[in-house]
Amino acid sequence: MTKLPEAVFIVGVREGKNAIREANKVKVPVIGMVDTDTNPKMVQYIIPGNDDALKSIKLVVDLVTTAIKEGQSKAESAKIK
Repeated sequence: MTKLPEAVFIVGVREGKNAIREANKVKVPVIGMVDTDTNPKMVQYIIPGNDDALKSIKLVVDLVTTAIKEGQSKAESAKIK
């Protein structure tokens, strides 16, 4: 990686705590799927959800993926204009 990411997306905040710590250290925003059994204080953008259920994870990941693609498409269209 030649530059820092604009953000990181974590499913399973408890399991991803090392990645979250690293992102916070270099000021990269964290988007995290946070369950009720997890402390969300290190996550800047919280998506509440059951991070133990595969269907729930798939739904959230699909929605986030769609949003990213739409945002990239709009940004590309704005560059062309």
